[in-house]
Amino acid sequence: MIFWASLWWWWLLAVFVSWLVAELASIWVAHMRGDKHVLEWTLSDTIRRWSAARRWLAPIAVGTTAMLLWHFFAQVNPT
Repeated sequence: MIFWASLWWWWLLAVFVSWLVAELASIWVAHMRGDKHVLEWTLSDTIRRWSAARRWLAPIAVGTTAMLLWHFFAQVNPT
């Protein structure tokens, strides 16, 4: 069980660091282009605009996340 816990931690850290790098890069690109409204062009705002037109994906994403959380944390996995 310790192996899975440490693997899960590093995976979450990698996802967070990747998101942070992409977010900061999008802000940097907006600054380099001279965009006046930098906050409108961050990665998070782009995702919000994209998701507004694709609301049907939300239940799929929530269901997949719930299944993964159940699998990794609640289900008894062989060690």
